[in-house]
Amino acid sequence: GHFSNTFGGAIQGFSGINPFQLSINSSVISRNGSYSQSGVIRCTSCVVTISDSLIEYNFAKSNIIDFTGSSGGIYNSTINNNYPENNLLNINGGNIPQISFDVINSTFSENINETNSVMFQIYSIESSLIQGNTFINNHSQYFGNILLDNAVIADNIFGEKMAVVGNVNSAGFNIFSDILIGPFTIAETDLVINDTAVLNISELQNNGGIGKTHALGIGSLARNFKTANCDFSDQKGVSRNNPRCDVGAFQSGFCSVETSIIPDGDLNGVSNTIVVDNSLDLLNLELYVDINHTNIGQLELELSHVENGTSTTLVNQPSSGACSGDDMKLIISELDADAPALETDCQSYKAFPQLSSKFKPVDGSLNAFNGNTLAGTWELKVIDHSAGSSGSLNQWCLYPELEFIDLIFQEGFELP
Repeated sequence: GHFSNTFGGAIQGFSGINPFQLSINSSVISRNGSYSQSGVIRCTSCVVTISDSLIEYNFAKSNIIDFTGSSGGIYNSTINNNYPENNLLNINGGNIPQISFDVINSTFSENINETNSVMFQIYSIESSLIQGNTFINNHSQYFGNILLDNAVIADNIFGEKMAVVGNVNSAGFNIFSDILIGPFTIAETDLVINDTAVLNISELQNNGGIGKTHALGIGSLARNFKTANCDFSDQKGVSRNNPRCDVGAFQSGFCSVETSIIPDGDLNGVSNTIVVDNSLDLLNLELYVDINHTNIGQLELELSHVENGTSTTLVNQPSSGACSGDDMKLIISELDADAPALETDCQSYKAFPQLSSKFKPVDGSLNAFNGNTLAGTWELKVIDHSAGSSGSLNQWCLYPELEFIDLIFQEGFELP
């Protein structure tokens, strides 16, 4: 921690070098303060990049982050538990309105401002892309915690009120928790909710990477909310390269990327793998499966963690092979006691896909993986027990609930 009686309690950029380049990468900036005017991090007329970083427990008389007249962006970072007496983040074009500044795949959470100002403002600039961020549990006395001008917004969770002062356009798939102030048209794919409880957002914690994120709990409306153009990663670096993906800074699942053809009547089956590098321990696990097959009653599904040897059979020839319908697109879960069982709730007259929604495994239990690490190679094996029908494993995903682990600072700071 560092305190300053002038500008830039932790980092001060100099505008005399034109342009001054400020890059903050893979860093933790914590417990710094500025008792005077502006900034724990301050740079005027700079080119700025903040990426893969955590900025928390800082105090400033004015802005925590002040980039007046600066271009650049904030990427894959967390800004939380800061206490500004003015704005938390101030991006002001000043005398250089042609600049651009982006905020992508980042989390702004639990920041507090008791004065008459906003938390997050980007204005008087030419353009800004605000994409894949989570704004939640911030507090300000002002009319809107988020103030935007000349911005495009997409794939965000806005957990508090947003104010629009200029040209702000939605590219879709945003979730708003309050009515917006100012000129703004909600896109067809946006959603306005009355209560953030429907997002089932977990506490802020270390879910992988340097920063902290809010995981999306079971049943969150933000899960699989985006139905097109899932071609970018989340804050942790987890790929969203799937037909559907989550919005906000957190992608809840780890999904396969290749389609596998299921051999017809071959008891060796086909295996498809997902490699996960998140080393946190599992509390619970759900599995999403998307299979095209002309007789799902012939199929057996087995899930394994290769490194620790844990394996379980999730479904084995539903209804003893009598389920002759097409296709299987479902979530396999132990968390809903009232969910039907995979092997007994298969009725041939149901509309395609034959099995959909959420089901419990029968021959094995996903609870077998609880307490083990998520990291490693996961393998889903699909076996077709009888010849005469064909199909493919289109995609499968792991949806984990992870054990909370907070950061430990090398300097010996204890979190409040």
